[in-house]
Amino acid sequence: MKKRIVVHRVTNIQKVRDELYFYTKGDANLTEDNYKIPEENVVGVVKVKILWIGYPTVVLSEL
Repeated sequence: MKKRIVVHRVTNIQKVRDELYFYTKGDANLTEDNYKIPEENVVGVVKVKILWIGYPTVVLSEL
């Protein structure tokens, strides 16, 4: 399985026993993702947003 980093907004955090799970939604998506992210899969926090910076990557990945 190919590993990749995806940046999504956290919409909800759920604590189950001693573990945290994050529910997310991409800004361009109409609905929340239908899966939860375990805390160990979170690799960082977005501090700055630069408009359109990822657009060339999207275009190139669709070629």
